[in-house]
Amino acid sequence: MAHDLGGTVIAECLETEAQADAARALGVDWGQGWLFGRPARRSAGVAVAG
Repeated sequence: MAHDLGGTVIAECLETEAQADAARALGVDWGQGWLFGRPARRSAGVAVAG
């Protein structure tokens, strides 16, 4: 439905390759989670000007 409305689908909490594969099979556009990287301290982030 999100794609039909022009939206992007994001899967959160991906921790295993199996979860990422399932998300891809469902048509997810982007994913995030420990599979891709551990959380970082705020000071390690990048500031984005609004």
